Amino acid sequence: LYDISLGINSVISLDTLLKMVCKEVTLLLRRPWAAVALMSQKGEVIKFIELGAGEKEAGVSRVKLEDDPLMTEMIGSEDGLVVEDAGRHETLGQSSIIKERELVPILAVPVLSGNDSQGVLFVGDRRKDAFTDEDVKLMSILSGQISTAIDKSRLYEVMTGRIRRLERENDTLQNSNNLKMGYISHVSHELKTPLTSIKAYVESLAENVG
Repeated sequence: LYDISLGINSVISLDTLLKMVCKEVTLLLRRPWAAVALMSQKGEVIKFIELGAGEKEAGVSRVKLEDDPLMTEMIGSEDGLVVEDAGRHETLGQSSIIKERELVPILAVPVLSGNDSQGVLFVGDRRKDAFTDEDVKLMSILSGQISTAIDKSRLYEVMTGRIRRLERENDTLQNSNNLKMGYISHVSHELKTPLTSIKAYVESLAENVG
């Protein structure tokens, strides 16, 4: 767990972080499917990254996931969810996430930052192999590590965006400065030409008068 924690907290890109989390969950719990859903403050799913869904992975972003019974069950919840046979569950049996991936046992834990819900961490299996209390404990620990890493990643993205904006503004100022210097050089040249002629004329006139 320590090595996993170090790896998670060293990742900067949010998408890379979520993919890494899914991979570590499948390896740690020896299950074929894992997913992370990130939520907005309005309860909308803004990111859904999964591993082990096969062809379903490509199309999941087109589904309004917050309306799925599995997501509805977890949105705003501070408690974990453990179901031995999700397909036979009265509510979860209608979940497209569960049906399309043919998941049987499923374990879900909220990803919390203080009192705010950032998302949900899922793991599931296609075999009838129930999750243990140890599995729940490991997932809870991981969700805490993920929350910290997500905060860092989002802060990094905000700072990167600000730096890029400042760089663009600096380029604009530099271009404006170059234009200004070009204009001054041009005006200076235009002024020097008649002044040189006037000076030569005055000197010639002075010589003739003398």
